[in-house]
Amino acid sequence: MIHRLKMEISFEGQNRRIHEVPAERKYWFIRTYGGEAYNSYLKGGYVGVGYNDVPFRYIQKATFDEPSSMEALTRYLQNRKDTNPRRISRIANQLVSFNNEVSIGDCVIIPSRNSDILALGTIESDTFLVDKPGTINVNGQIIELPEKRRKVKWQKSIQKDDPRNDIKAVTASHYGITNVSFYSDTIEAIVSSLYIKDQQACLVIQIDQDEEINAFELNRFLSDLTYFYHEFCSENGTLLDEDLRIKIKLQSAGKMLLKAGGYVGILGLATMISLSNNNKLKVDAKNFKVEGSSDGLLKSITDFFDRNEERRERAARFDDSIKNLKANRDTTSKLIEHVTEKSKESRPQEKGKK
Repeated sequence: MIHRLKMEISFEGQNRRIHEVPAERKYWFIRTYGGEAYNSYLKGGYVGVGYNDVPFRYIQKATFDEPSSMEALTRYLQNRKDTNPRRISRIANQLVSFNNEVSIGDCVIIPSRNSDILALGTIESDTFLVDKPGTINVNGQIIELPEKRRKVKWQKSIQKDDPRNDIKAVTASHYGITNVSFYSDTIEAIVSSLYIKDQQACLVIQIDQDEEINAFELNRFLSDLTYFYHEFCSENGTLLDEDLRIKIKLQSAGKMLLKAGGYVGILGLATMISLSNNNKLKVDAKNFKVEGSSDGLLKSITDFFDRNEERRERAARFDDSIKNLKANRDTTSKLIEHVTEKSKESRPQEKGKK
């Protein structure tokens, strides 16, 4: 039996629920006609797949489990004048994947022009059709936007070439829709810096050091990190099996992913790093006391250090390492609040299924 745990962290007077990743979640990279549909997708809160002339009923009947169910769709594409015979199977697979394989709750990534910016969101609906999809200009040719769509809640955007994101590999495919679930850890690290996945708490620590990283400083940071993970777990009576895993990809700036079954240990580390980087709070690193808030969590962590002298001493060293490495929980992604480029597409109207 799988028990879903909902965790909340109270910080600066705000309650924030820690993001839990569904075990069945998949990740998709969907192209945008060379970036021309990027603004429409963001502004309209959807993502789509082309070939509007293909009857939806053929796609609905097709499944990968039964090859014979693909016959009507394949036959239609074969009789279509503009279809390259070599691409029939690829087109059919993309249409069926969009309708059958993509699910509500899955993560979707789309690229802007030249793939400079990538937007990430969550699928919120099954496939639906629109009457007037609108048009875009692709290489001087006016074409319709996709009529077959799924609603999306867009969440964040990132610069593809920022080395801290490490997401270039996701964009390597030239297919219209690609399953990129292999990169789930990389993608989730962009969506949230603290989350639960596969019954493990995951903490993303970003290193913003622009210069070469001092090996001894990194060693001290990792030593104190494992020490405090152990201390937080022990303090709260959590069974410690030393299964704290770290995934690091650093040259200078980069990200570090921690995974562990000891939720309270990860939460404690997240809190320490957040406090070290919060200019609104006054942190006494030597005695590890926090001023400027009466929040219960902050009081609890202050009491945690007051009970043990070694904790206070190592907390001061850990705080120095955090600052020297410029380690923080902030991601390089931004919330999507508006579309920067003017959109010329008309507002679509939904229609019934064909």
